[in-house]
Amino acid sequence: MAEDLGVRYVLEGSFRKSGEKVRITAQLIDATKGHHIWAERYEGEIKDIFNFQDLITYKIVTSLGVELAEGDQMRIWSKRFQNHPELFLSFYQAWGHFNKRTPENNHKARKIWKEVAMKLPKNDRSLIYSCIAVTYLTEIFAGWSTSSEKTLEKAHELAIKTLVLDKSNPEAYGIMAWIYLFKRDYDKAIEMGKHSVILCPNCADLIAYYGIVQNYACRFDEAISLLEKAIRLNPMPPFNIIAYLGVSYYHAGRYDDAIETLKKALKLNSRNLLINMGMTVAYVLSGRESEAKERAKILLNLYPKFSIQQFNSFYKDPEVTKRIISAFRKVGIPET
Repeated sequence: MAEDLGVRYVLEGSFRKSGEKVRITAQLIDATKGHHIWAERYEGEIKDIFNFQDLITYKIVTSLGVELAEGDQMRIWSKRFQNHPELFLSFYQAWGHFNKRTPENNHKARKIWKEVAMKLPKNDRSLIYSCIAVTYLTEIFAGWSTSSEKTLEKAHELAIKTLVLDKSNPEAYGIMAWIYLFKRDYDKAIEMGKHSVILCPNCADLIAYYGIVQNYACRFDEAISLLEKAIRLNPMPPFNIIAYLGVSYYHAGRYDDAIETLKKALKLNSRNLLINMGMTVAYVLSGRESEAKERAKILLNLYPKFSIQQFNSFYKDPEVTKRIISAFRKVGIPET
Protein backbone atom coordinates (compact mmCIF):
# COMPACT_ATOMS: atom_id res chain seq x y z
CA MET A 1 0.00 0.00 0.00
CA ALA A 2 2.77 2.42 0.92
CA GLU A 3 4.57 1.70 -2.34
CA ASP A 4 1.40 2.30 -4.36
CA LEU A 5 0.74 5.58 -2.56
CA GLY A 6 4.37 6.69 -2.64
CA VAL A 7 4.53 7.21 1.13
CA ARG A 8 6.72 6.00 3.94
CA TYR A 9 4.21 6.06 6.79
CA VAL A 10 0.75 4.50 6.88
CA LEU A 11 -1.95 5.28 9.43
CA GLU A 12 -4.43 2.45 9.80
CA GLY A 13 -7.29 1.91 12.19
CA SER A 14 -10.61 0.30 12.99
CA PHE A 15 -14.07 1.35 14.13
CA ARG A 16 -16.25 -0.80 16.42
CA LYS A 17 -19.69 -0.09 17.84
CA SER A 18 -21.48 -1.79 20.71
CA GLY A 19 -24.81 -0.32 21.74
CA GLU A 20 -24.20 3.35 22.40
CA LYS A 21 -20.44 2.98 22.72
CA VAL A 22 -17.85 3.28 19.97
CA ARG A 23 -14.20 2.32 19.96
CA ILE A 24 -11.66 3.55 17.45
CA THR A 25 -8.10 2.30 17.20
CA ALA A 26 -5.31 3.92 15.21
CA GLN A 27 -1.72 2.92 14.60
CA LEU A 28 1.14 4.43 12.68
CA ILE A 29 3.39 2.09 10.70
CA ASP A 30 6.78 2.74 9.14
CA ALA A 31 6.14 0.85 5.91
CA THR A 32 9.84 0.67 5.00
CA LYS A 33 10.54 -1.39 8.13
CA GLY A 34 7.12 -2.81 8.94
CA HIS A 35 7.42 -1.46 12.48
CA HIS A 36 4.67 0.14 14.56
CA ILE A 37 5.76 3.60 15.65
CA TRP A 38 2.69 4.52 17.65
CA ALA A 39 -0.76 3.14 18.51
CA GLU A 40 -3.73 4.51 20.44
CA ARG A 41 -7.32 3.58 21.31
CA TYR A 42 -10.21 6.00 21.75
CA GLU A 43 -13.62 5.31 23.28
CA GLY A 44 -16.77 7.41 23.51
CA GLU A 45 -20.55 7.63 23.19
CA ILE A 46 -22.27 7.45 19.80
CA LYS A 47 -24.40 10.48 20.70
CA ASP A 48 -21.23 12.57 20.83
CA ILE A 49 -19.88 11.21 17.54
CA PHE A 50 -19.16 14.62 15.94
CA ASN A 51 -17.33 15.99 18.99
CA PHE A 52 -15.62 12.61 19.24
CA GLN A 53 -14.50 12.93 15.62
CA ASP A 54 -12.92 16.34 16.29
CA LEU A 55 -11.21 14.98 19.39
CA ILE A 56 -9.77 11.96 17.55
CA THR A 57 -8.53 14.14 14.69
CA TYR A 58 -6.88 16.43 17.24
CA LYS A 59 -5.21 13.54 19.06
CA ILE A 60 -4.02 11.79 15.90
CA VAL A 61 -2.58 14.98 14.36
CA THR A 62 -0.88 15.77 17.67
CA SER A 63 0.58 12.29 17.99
CA LEU A 64 1.84 12.21 14.41
CA GLY A 65 3.42 15.62 14.84
CA VAL A 66 5.16 14.54 18.04
CA GLU A 67 6.43 11.29 16.52
CA LEU A 68 7.40 12.47 13.04
CA ALA A 69 8.03 16.20 13.04
CA GLU A 70 7.79 18.96 15.63
CA GLY A 71 8.19 16.81 18.77
CA ASP A 72 7.82 18.77 22.01
CA GLN A 73 6.75 21.83 20.07
CA MET A 74 3.67 19.92 18.87
CA ARG A 75 2.83 19.00 22.47
CA ILE A 76 2.93 22.66 23.44
CA TRP A 77 0.83 23.69 20.45
CA SER A 78 -1.79 21.01 21.05
CA LYS A 79 -2.19 21.99 24.70
CA ARG A 80 -3.28 25.45 23.54
CA PHE A 81 -6.16 23.79 21.67
CA GLN A 82 -7.23 21.14 24.16
CA ASN A 83 -10.48 23.04 24.77
CA HIS A 84 -10.94 23.70 21.04
CA PRO A 85 -9.87 20.52 19.23
CA GLU A 86 -12.07 21.38 16.24
CA LEU A 87 -9.75 24.34 15.46
CA PHE A 88 -6.46 22.51 15.80
CA LEU A 89 -6.54 20.91 12.35
CA SER A 90 -7.05 24.33 10.72
CA PHE A 91 -4.15 25.70 12.76
CA TYR A 92 -1.87 22.89 11.61
CA GLN A 93 -2.99 23.09 7.98
CA ALA A 94 -1.97 26.75 8.03
CA TRP A 95 1.44 25.69 9.34
CA GLY A 96 1.77 23.44 6.29
CA HIS A 97 1.04 26.39 3.99
CA PHE A 98 3.49 28.59 5.87
CA ASN A 99 6.35 26.11 5.54
CA LYS A 100 6.14 26.20 1.73
CA ARG A 101 7.65 29.71 1.93
CA THR A 102 5.93 31.33 -1.05
CA PRO A 103 4.04 34.65 -1.01
CA GLU A 104 0.77 32.89 -1.84
CA ASN A 105 1.12 30.24 0.87
CA ASN A 106 2.31 32.79 3.40
CA HIS A 107 -0.88 34.75 2.74
CA LYS A 108 -3.02 31.58 2.99
CA ALA A 109 -1.47 30.70 6.35
CA ARG A 110 -2.09 34.20 7.70
CA LYS A 111 -5.69 34.17 6.50
CA ILE A 112 -6.41 30.80 8.18
CA TRP A 113 -4.70 31.83 11.41
CA LYS A 114 -6.71 35.04 11.52
CA GLU A 115 -9.90 33.01 11.07
CA VAL A 116 -8.86 30.66 13.87
CA ALA A 117 -8.06 33.63 16.12
CA MET A 118 -11.57 35.05 15.65
CA LYS A 119 -13.06 31.73 16.79
CA LEU A 120 -10.88 31.44 19.89
CA PRO A 121 -11.58 33.23 23.18
CA LYS A 122 -9.30 36.26 23.45
CA ASN A 123 -7.26 34.76 26.29
CA ASP A 124 -6.40 31.72 24.13
CA ARG A 125 -5.01 33.66 21.18
CA SER A 126 -1.38 33.97 22.25
CA LEU A 127 -0.04 31.22 19.99
CA ILE A 128 -2.11 32.39 17.00
CA TYR A 129 -0.91 35.98 17.34
CA SER A 130 2.68 34.79 17.36
CA CYS A 131 2.10 32.68 14.22
CA ILE A 132 0.54 35.61 12.37
CA ALA A 133 3.51 37.76 13.40
CA VAL A 134 5.90 35.22 11.86
CA THR A 135 4.16 35.59 8.49
CA TYR A 136 4.96 39.31 8.54
CA LEU A 137 8.59 38.67 9.51
CA THR A 138 8.86 36.13 6.68
CA GLU A 139 7.74 38.83 4.23
CA ILE A 140 10.71 40.95 5.30
CA PHE A 141 13.22 38.08 5.20
CA ALA A 142 12.07 36.97 1.75
CA GLY A 143 11.87 40.49 0.33
CA TRP A 144 8.13 40.27 -0.41
CA SER A 145 7.15 43.29 1.68
CA THR A 146 6.61 46.61 -0.09
CA SER A 147 7.26 48.44 3.18
CA SER A 148 9.54 46.61 5.60
CA GLU A 149 9.07 49.29 8.26
CA LYS A 150 5.27 48.94 8.30
CA THR A 151 5.46 45.14 8.13
CA LEU A 152 7.89 45.06 11.06
CA GLU A 153 5.54 47.32 13.03
CA LYS A 154 2.66 44.86 12.48
CA ALA A 155 4.82 41.96 13.70
CA HIS A 156 5.92 43.96 16.74
CA GLU A 157 2.32 44.82 17.67
CA LEU A 158 1.37 41.15 17.50
CA ALA A 159 4.38 40.13 19.58
CA ILE A 160 3.32 42.60 22.28
CA LYS A 161 -0.23 41.20 22.18
CA THR A 162 1.20 37.72 22.56
CA LEU A 163 3.27 38.66 25.62
CA VAL A 164 0.37 40.52 27.23
CA LEU A 165 -1.69 37.32 27.03
CA ASP A 166 1.11 34.96 28.00
CA LYS A 167 4.55 36.10 29.20
CA SER A 168 5.76 32.49 29.12
CA ASN A 169 5.00 32.01 25.42
CA PRO A 170 8.34 30.89 23.89
CA GLU A 171 7.22 31.79 20.36
CA ALA A 172 6.80 35.43 21.39
CA TYR A 173 10.45 35.67 22.43
CA GLY A 174 11.49 33.98 19.19
CA ILE A 175 9.58 36.67 17.30
CA MET A 176 11.18 39.41 19.37
CA ALA A 177 14.58 37.92 18.51
CA TRP A 178 13.87 38.39 14.81
CA ILE A 179 12.48 41.88 15.35
CA TYR A 180 15.70 42.92 17.09
CA LEU A 181 17.67 41.23 14.31
CA PHE A 182 15.93 43.41 11.71
CA LYS A 183 16.78 46.42 13.85
CA ARG A 184 20.44 45.28 13.89
CA ASP A 185 20.41 44.96 17.67
CA TYR A 186 22.23 41.63 17.65
CA ASP A 187 22.88 41.36 21.40
CA LYS A 188 19.20 41.81 22.17
CA ALA A 189 18.25 39.40 19.37
CA ILE A 190 20.51 36.73 20.87
CA GLU A 191 19.11 37.40 24.35
CA MET A 192 15.52 36.94 23.14
CA GLY A 193 16.39 33.86 21.08
CA LYS A 194 18.16 32.27 24.03
CA HIS A 195 15.16 32.94 26.27
CA SER A 196 12.77 31.31 23.79
CA VAL A 197 14.89 28.15 23.82
CA ILE A 198 15.11 28.15 27.62
CA LEU A 199 11.31 28.19 27.74
CA CYS A 200 11.09 25.37 25.18
CA PRO A 201 14.43 23.51 25.06
CA ASN A 202 13.20 20.87 22.59
CA CYS A 203 11.16 23.04 20.22
CA ALA A 204 12.74 22.40 16.82
CA ASP A 205 11.53 25.56 15.08
CA LEU A 206 12.51 27.90 17.91
CA ILE A 207 15.96 26.35 18.11
CA ALA A 208 16.30 26.76 14.35
CA TYR A 209 15.17 30.39 14.46
CA TYR A 210 17.69 31.06 17.23
CA GLY A 211 20.30 29.42 15.01
CA ILE A 212 19.37 31.77 12.16
CA VAL A 213 19.82 34.74 14.50
CA GLN A 214 23.27 33.42 15.45
CA ASN A 215 24.08 33.04 11.75
CA TYR A 216 23.34 36.71 11.07
CA ALA A 217 25.21 37.71 14.23
CA CYS A 218 28.18 35.95 12.55
CA ARG A 219 28.51 33.37 15.32
CA PHE A 220 28.62 30.52 12.82
CA ASP A 221 29.73 27.66 15.08
CA GLU A 222 26.84 28.43 17.44
CA ALA A 223 24.48 28.66 14.46
CA ILE A 224 25.59 25.26 13.15
CA SER A 225 25.18 23.62 16.55
CA LEU A 226 21.64 24.98 16.94
CA LEU A 227 20.53 24.20 13.39
CA GLU A 228 21.91 20.66 13.58
CA LYS A 229 20.05 20.13 16.86
CA ALA A 230 16.83 21.47 15.32
CA ILE A 231 17.12 18.95 12.48
CA ARG A 232 17.77 16.11 14.93
CA LEU A 233 14.58 17.07 16.76
CA ASN A 234 12.63 17.38 13.50
CA PRO A 235 14.13 15.01 10.91
CA MET A 236 11.72 16.39 8.28
CA PRO A 237 12.39 20.13 8.68
CA PRO A 238 11.25 22.91 6.34
CA PHE A 239 13.68 23.45 3.47
CA ASN A 240 14.74 26.89 4.75
CA ILE A 241 16.18 25.37 7.95
CA ILE A 242 18.34 23.01 5.88
CA ALA A 243 19.33 25.94 3.66
CA TYR A 244 20.45 28.09 6.60
CA LEU A 245 22.54 25.19 7.91
CA GLY A 246 24.26 25.05 4.52
CA VAL A 247 24.84 28.80 4.59
CA SER A 248 26.32 28.60 8.09
CA TYR A 249 28.60 25.78 6.93
CA TYR A 250 30.18 27.83 4.15
CA HIS A 251 30.62 30.85 6.41
CA ALA A 252 32.50 28.51 8.77
CA GLY A 253 34.70 27.32 5.89
CA ARG A 254 33.04 23.89 5.63
CA TYR A 255 32.42 24.12 1.89
CA ASP A 256 31.80 20.45 1.11
CA ASP A 257 29.27 20.21 3.94
CA ALA A 258 27.65 23.41 2.70
CA ILE A 259 27.23 22.18 -0.87
CA GLU A 260 25.85 18.78 0.14
CA THR A 261 23.42 20.37 2.60
CA LEU A 262 22.23 22.99 0.10
CA LYS A 263 21.69 20.23 -2.47
CA LYS A 264 19.31 18.58 0.02
CA ALA A 265 17.44 21.86 0.39
CA LEU A 266 17.39 22.26 -3.40
CA LYS A 267 15.59 18.92 -3.78
CA LEU A 268 12.82 20.27 -1.54
CA ASN A 269 12.52 23.65 -3.29
CA SER A 270 14.51 24.21 -6.47
CA ARG A 271 13.13 27.73 -7.02
CA ASN A 272 13.94 29.25 -3.64
CA LEU A 273 16.07 32.41 -3.76
CA LEU A 274 18.03 31.73 -0.55
CA ILE A 275 19.03 28.24 -1.68
CA ASN A 276 20.14 29.36 -5.13
CA MET A 277 22.10 32.29 -3.70
CA GLY A 278 23.67 29.96 -1.15
CA MET A 279 24.65 27.39 -3.78
CA THR A 280 26.20 30.12 -5.94
CA VAL A 281 28.30 31.53 -3.09
CA ALA A 282 29.28 28.08 -1.79
CA TYR A 283 30.58 27.05 -5.22
CA VAL A 284 32.58 30.30 -5.57
CA LEU A 285 34.13 30.01 -2.11
CA SER A 286 35.05 26.37 -2.70
CA GLY A 287 36.79 27.25 -5.97
CA ARG A 288 34.25 25.46 -8.18
CA GLU A 289 33.73 28.45 -10.48
CA SER A 290 32.19 26.65 -13.47
CA GLU A 291 29.48 25.20 -11.24
CA ALA A 292 29.09 28.61 -9.58
CA LYS A 293 28.50 30.29 -12.94
CA GLU A 294 25.97 27.63 -13.93
CA ARG A 295 24.08 28.10 -10.68
CA ALA A 296 24.19 31.89 -11.14
CA LYS A 297 22.54 31.46 -14.56
CA ILE A 298 19.77 29.41 -12.96
CA LEU A 299 19.40 32.05 -10.24
CA LEU A 300 19.00 34.84 -12.79
CA ASN A 301 16.59 32.78 -14.90
CA LEU A 302 14.43 32.30 -11.82
CA TYR A 303 14.83 35.89 -10.63
CA PRO A 304 15.67 38.09 -13.67
CA LYS A 305 15.55 41.29 -11.60
CA PHE A 306 17.93 40.04 -8.93
CA SER A 307 21.00 42.24 -8.48
CA ILE A 308 23.71 43.02 -5.95
CA GLN A 309 21.86 46.23 -5.09
CA GLN A 310 18.78 44.18 -4.21
CA PHE A 311 20.74 41.88 -1.91
CA ASN A 312 19.56 42.82 1.58
CA SER A 313 22.16 41.64 4.09
CA PHE A 314 21.44 41.34 7.80
CA TYR A 315 24.95 40.21 8.74
CA LYS A 316 26.59 41.93 11.68
CA ASP A 317 30.10 41.75 10.22
CA PRO A 318 30.35 43.91 7.05
CA GLU A 319 33.22 41.70 5.85
CA VAL A 320 30.79 38.77 5.53
CA THR A 321 28.52 40.87 3.30
CA LYS A 322 31.52 41.96 1.23
CA ARG A 323 32.56 38.32 0.75
CA ILE A 324 29.08 37.40 -0.52
CA ILE A 325 28.96 40.39 -2.88
CA SER A 326 32.44 39.54 -4.18
CA ALA A 327 31.22 36.02 -4.96
CA PHE A 328 28.23 37.43 -6.83
CA ARG A 329 30.48 39.67 -8.92
CA LYS A 330 32.73 36.75 -9.88
CA VAL A 331 29.79 34.93 -11.50
CA GLY A 332 28.26 37.94 -13.23
CA ILE A 333 25.39 38.94 -10.95
CA PRO A 334 24.56 42.49 -12.13
CA GLU A 335 25.19 45.48 -9.88
CA THR A 336 21.70 46.98 -10.40
